[in-house]
Amino acid sequence: MHSGYLSSPLRIKRILATVLRKALVANPNAALTFYNRGFALAARGEFDRAVEDYDRAIGLNSTFSQAFLNRGFAHAARENFDHAIADYDQAIRLNPDVAIAFYNRGVARARTGDLVRAIQDYDEAIHLDPDYVWAYYRRGEAYANEHDFARAISDYDQTIRLDPTNAKALNDRGFAYASRGDFLAAIRDYSQAIQLDHKYANAFYNRGSAFTEQHQFERAIADYDETVRLAPDFAQAFVNRGFVYATKGEYDRAIEDFNRAITLVPNSANALLNRGIAKLRKGDNLGGRADIAQAKLMKPDIRD
Repeated sequence: MHSGYLSSPLRIKRILATVLRKALVANPNAALTFYNRGFALAARGEFDRAVEDYDRAIGLNSTFSQAFLNRGFAHAARENFDHAIADYDQAIRLNPDVAIAFYNRGVARARTGDLVRAIQDYDEAIHLDPDYVWAYYRRGEAYANEHDFARAISDYDQTIRLDPTNAKALNDRGFAYASRGDFLAAIRDYSQAIQLDHKYANAFYNRGSAFTEQHQFERAIADYDETVRLAPDFAQAFVNRGFVYATKGEYDRAIEDFNRAITLVPNSANALLNRGIAKLRKGDNLGGRADIAQAKLMKPDIRD
């Protein structure tokens, strides 16, 4: 009896490989069949099973560039970015003229923190397809993450030129303007983003922050109100609204907002610090000092 040998993983793998090779001879479209099923599984969000089918397709046809590309996407969807990049490398080696392969690899590289090479990939995607809207957007995003806001704005400009209804690009261009201190331009962009998407919580939040910088406190509060209505778990919006209330001397309302933020994020040193300051200004010295001391334990670089 050799049942143990016959059922060993290595033996099974060899048998399956032989079967697949024979299937390819019998049916030259077998690789495409596995590929198509993998595509359908990925479309349903079943990325683990999709990868298995792309594995089979590639096992049958090692030059199937689209299978490498799609397997890379499935790996990225599972946040296996190193595997995704390896597949995109292979897809590009097999077919170097496909813009989306460079774009996808750029996205994966950005997710691993490799912004320099991500930008290089976006460059190549745009070279291959000068109207590739999302390549401009992602390159702008990468430049913004490198604090190169001038280049970020240029890429967001191009994104918006190609897609004037892109609320996300408008919001992010607004953030880039705000990061350069141009709050009026930022507010214009946030307002356009909100006109395009009335439920865009982050655009309301960002505009509220810009209004705060402009000392337009009532408008800031109105935007933070809308932010937390749309996104009740947005802790930083409560912190920011609390800060505005405290700036206006409305300490009870400020403390209420800091309390909400701390309920959502108990380890928020920023919320504790601001609540402590509000308590001190209200005359609650004991409570204020306790909050500030706890904030300093969480974040030792906080200064008096």
